[in-house]
Amino acid sequence: MSALPLTDPLAQPKRQPRPTASAVAESSKPNLTVVAPPRPRVAGTGMFSLVIAAILVVGMVVLLSLNTMLAEGTFQIHSLTKTQQQLSIQREQLAQQVAVAESPEQLQSRALALGMVPSDNPVFIRIADGKILGTPIPAPKPARVKTVPVPSSTSSQTPVAKAVAGR
Repeated sequence: MSALPLTDPLAQPKRQPRPTASAVAESSKPNLTVVAPPRPRVAGTGMFSLVIAAILVVGMVVLLSLNTMLAEGTFQIHSLTKTQQQLSIQREQLAQQVAVAESPEQLQSRALALGMVPSDNPVFIRIADGKILGTPIPAPKPARVKTVPVPSSTSSQTPVAKAVAGR
């Protein structure tokens, strides 16, 4: 039938002899060797401290340069604001000079300096159709009249007032 040997299931297994106490003690001892005592733990070589110090120094230099640039920008803003105020004052002075030069008294004195005379008979031209309204009559030449320049708020006289004063 089969090639396996027949074994009795009720048969007892073979027992091995018990080891002796000295054999157990020798086999349970671990193999120990002498090890050198551990070295005391010393802090690192300082590389970490140097890196942190370098990062702090670089950060401080960057902050210092940033602060310097901001201060320089503030000085530029202050300078430009001052320049703007001076230009604003100059513009106002020029506007006053133009207003004085456009005044009727100044226009009359400049017209007299150029040899113009006032007209008693005004004549107008209608632009839409080009028709002349009124009768033009030549104005009589007046006698030589010396004009007195109108004092202005500025210290310098206009060129027309200088020409009149020089005659």
